Amino acid sequence: MSEDEKTYKYIIRLRTEKVKKNAGFRPVSSSIQRLNLGSGGEKMYIEKTVICGSVREVEKYHTSRYNQKGIRPKKKEKPTSEQMQKVNERNAIKRLRRLMNTNFGPGDYHTVLTYTKDQRPDPEGARKYLKKFLGDLRREYRKREQVLKYIIVTEWKGKSIHHHILLNNISGTDKLIQKHWPYGRPHNTCLDDSGNYGDLAAYFVKEIQKSFREEDNPNRLRYSCSRNLKKPIEKVRIIRANTWREDPKPIKGYELVKDSVKSGISEVTGYGYQYYMLLRVDKEQEQKGKKQKNERLQP
Repeated sequence: MSEDEKTYKYIIRLRTEKVKKNAGFRPVSSSIQRLNLGSGGEKMYIEKTVICGSVREVEKYHTSRYNQKGIRPKKKEKPTSEQMQKVNERNAIKRLRRLMNTNFGPGDYHTVLTYTKDQRPDPEGARKYLKKFLGDLRREYRKREQVLKYIIVTEWKGKSIHHHILLNNISGTDKLIQKHWPYGRPHNTCLDDSGNYGDLAAYFVKEIQKSFREEDNPNRLRYSCSRNLKKPIEKVRIIRANTWREDPKPIKGYELVKDSVKSGISEVTGYGYQYYMLLRVDKEQEQKGKKQKNERLQP
């Protein structure tokens, strides 16, 4: 199912729920017709906001159903295998970034689990060691009435096998890791207070890009994660306007991540799009920013 069809079905469901709640049931198709949706009617675009912890990712785009007056889509060409690989990599980074930002934050650990030279296993052995380590750690968390959350990537092609693991930090987590990983030396790094871990997600995906499909991959996938991770929240709106403003403005309580703004033509749909990220700021930081702005405005 295309992105356009998914969005259309999502909107129909929302409008059905709204009609049922506010005015009793009536056919959704009539409501849509009154709004002149589709080509030849009112010009609109789609705005999708994905809320991931302290980060909001905003995507604005046109489709064949919600398009821009006087603009036809760029003729689509069959992508090469190299182009598709880049698209798949970008999508993998996007999914992992959103998962990280939703479930982890300042003080949580990026831990690298290594092996001593005399205990270095093959991929199958590494899988067993990792399974035991996670089981032991999960039990330790339960004793403390906590729940273990993690994301794991394993590197082994062309280098000594080791694991990158992102996990939630509770009191004494560093000692628990040391206790239950006797095969080498763990290296723990606390996540920074930005709340945006896109660079780490990109690193995870690119390091395993060429080998994750191989049969001896210890994780079987690009990355593996605990089943208790929260999913990012997605909100979709139809904006009644010909197109969006070129310089997006942040909403209250957020600041624009300037190097995140991207605009262009979608390789998939052939229509224009805009993407940017907003980062939540605390009240103290927001007041400080307003004070600095006022000082700059004073003669």
